[in-house]
Amino acid sequence: MPAFMRACRAIVHGIGGRVPPAALPAANAVHSGRPSERERGTMSILADVNARITQAMKAHDAPTLSALRMLKSALTNKEIEKGRALETGEELQVVAALIKQRRDSIEQFKKGGREDLVAKEQYEVVLLEGMLPPPLSAEEIEEAVARAVAETGATSPKDMGRVMKTVMAALAGKPVDGKAINEAVRRKLAG
Repeated sequence: MPAFMRACRAIVHGIGGRVPPAALPAANAVHSGRPSERERGTMSILADVNARITQAMKAHDAPTLSALRMLKSALTNKEIEKGRALETGEELQVVAALIKQRRDSIEQFKKGGREDLVAKEQYEVVLLEGMLPPPLSAEEIEEAVARAVAETGATSPKDMGRVMKTVMAALAGKPVDGKAINEAVRRKLAG
């Protein structure tokens, strides 16, 4: 860093050097009582990630910065693959896929005894889950399954594939756990 920049930083911060990370706000902290653009639904996940990257850089938060850069890269790659900007549902699918990858990695690292990597992956899962809207409740899943069963006319477990396809299409773009939906469909068709 040039001497001029060091001098400016010293003047601005008044402490003659870098600001300790603890003195800076957390990368995902809310800085005002007003809802953010993301919370109001007017900001894409990619724009939110870019804003959080800036905050993490200012806070010298390397683990958060690494995870956010990985997410940005995945979103950008998907945009390039599609040849257009991603819709919100598509962005959520990318985030969900990354969470699933991290959970699979956690299992493998636990089997290999790599607790350091388990902790890193768990941190990334928490950060990525923070990018998703709240998951659907069990009641909302049950309602969607009931509508799909009625729509498809399913009566037995043999119709599970058609019901699952209908439910997943109806819930596209929403953060849902495929296992929870699968179990709800099984319960509905079994009894």
